[in-house]
Amino acid sequence: MITKPIGYDEAATLGTGDFEEITVGGHVCIIKTAHEDVRNGKRYLVLLFDIAPEDAQGGYYTRLYNRRVQSLQKKVEGVVSWPGTYWQGLEGKSTAFFKGLISSIEKSNPGYSWNWDEKTLKGKKFGGVFGREQYIGRDGMPHWSTKCLYARSVDGIADVEPPEDKPISSANYDGYSQPAGVPAGYTPVDEGDDQLPF
Repeated sequence: MITKPIGYDEAATLGTGDFEEITVGGHVCIIKTAHEDVRNGKRYLVLLFDIAPEDAQGGYYTRLYNRRVQSLQKKVEGVVSWPGTYWQGLEGKSTAFFKGLISSIEKSNPGYSWNWDEKTLKGKKFGGVFGREQYIGRDGMPHWSTKCLYARSVDGIADVEPPEDKPISSANYDGYSQPAGVPAGYTPVDEGDDQLPF
């Protein structure tokens, strides 16, 4: 007879292929933290967010993060990144989209007014429109990822039509891994203490 391992009842069920996936369409999101980042000389506002509790998939990114931490089994070299991220450019042609994001956050949080301090975004809600985009994986092959493509106010977000899939054009795929031109959206976090990164 096998002796039941310590921690068996609390362990995640891995290796079954039964992983929850975020659905395409609209979700109510809640900002966990926000910061400014510079990549390739361009400024970005980076939102680390989760799906809000009132959404059908509330806490999705917390569950995904915890599953990733557990799967590393405390490897010394292991780094786990927060998977719910939204990068918004701040300058040039991106300025209008940045203003749209801020307007969506203000409309979604009555009484909140943007004051140019990104720390005040913590705990604020916005409507995220999720869609599928194809990318080149580390194996050099195309894969699909579902992520927040743009922000709206939370009003009516559940009724938003899912965006069309964005496949990689054959001109951008030559069978080898290519560095992404846009930040991947993951902020490295030391997982050594098993705490969420905010």
